[in-house]
Amino acid sequence: MQDQVIQERCNLEVEQATLIQREVYGTRRVNAAKKRIERSQALLEVAKSELTNAKAGLTIEDSSKITASSDVKATQVTATESARKLSVVKELRDLGVEKDVEVERQQTQKELAAVGHQRAGIVYKDVMDGLTPEEIQQLELQVDLAEHRVRAAQKDLTAAERSRKISVDSQQRQISRVRSTLNRAERELAATTIRAPADGIVCYKSLFGRKVMVGQWSFRSRPMVSLPLLDQMKLVLLVDEADIAKVRKEQAASISSASAPGAAFRGHVVRVGSLVKDVEQDLEDFQRKRLPHSKRRVFEVEIAVDDKDDRLRPGLSAEARIEVQRLDKVVLVPCNALRQKGDERLVLVWDGDKGQERAVQVLAENEYEAAIGRGLAAGEKVLFGGS
Repeated sequence: MQDQVIQERCNLEVEQATLIQREVYGTRRVNAAKKRIERSQALLEVAKSELTNAKAGLTIEDSSKITASSDVKATQVTATESARKLSVVKELRDLGVEKDVEVERQQTQKELAAVGHQRAGIVYKDVMDGLTPEEIQQLELQVDLAEHRVRAAQKDLTAAERSRKISVDSQQRQISRVRSTLNRAERELAATTIRAPADGIVCYKSLFGRKVMVGQWSFRSRPMVSLPLLDQMKLVLLVDEADIAKVRKEQAASISSASAPGAAFRGHVVRVGSLVKDVEQDLEDFQRKRLPHSKRRVFEVEIAVDDKDDRLRPGLSAEARIEVQRLDKVVLVPCNALRQKGDERLVLVWDGDKGQERAVQVLAENEYEAAIGRGLAAGEKVLFGGS
């Protein structure tokens, strides 16, 4: 994506440089056309002046004949020098030293010098011999030709201005398209940078069953990371189907985690799952042989953590004890210390050298412990299991 943005920026610079070139080239064509108009108008004025003078039958005194002859010679020298300069400028232009504008200026000087020489010759001839009708007709043709050149130069100017406008407008549209492509590429590049709305811990999402790794391909709208709110942490427990009926919302819970040894955190139940799940038994269940199958049927229970602590982080394992019933002044014994004899529940109390059966009142029990109400005092030793 970064390479695409760089490429589009280069394209934009190229198109902008092309626009400048077209503007310069178009301006040069327009200026050249204006120069041609000025030159043609100057030639037209000269031709008109000569024709007017010829028709008026101007006469020159004898004292002016010498001046007319000198003018012819001077204009001849000027015309020759202008032709030489034009030839030199053309050679320099071909070598890349001079520009077309200078060539056109020298061309104008040459033509004006030629016209001046021609005019001086006509004046001299008129002084010496006078003008014939054919010569006057020739002057009229020169006026018509000069007017035609003026009109042609004006058409060239209009065409040059139109061509410049079309070329510049086309290039500006191309620049707009390239700039639009660049803006889109920059927006897409900016979208690849994800900014968190607040401070916190980044948790990577699972992609095809594994944590997202640098260099992996993804696609739009796929979650990549999450930013959990540490002040709203929760614990998801798996509760056996035999105990799920005892769990209710808002029941208190005590949470412990290996990340905080010896610490207990308060919490409460916020959700009790309604769908059963099958999970593999753990090693402890197999050793105890508490469950007959290789699968456990459990329900998900969510517990909100009430105590805030930096040691609790997303993804850590934890345990929780849910308080389903509160019993005061009871004695807890392992469940496998209880024996059933008829309707009575018995325990073996160690009296120093042997065990003695004693009936007890069981107020409540779970998978691991039983609460004894009567028949057993705190501190007495009981035998259980293979003892």
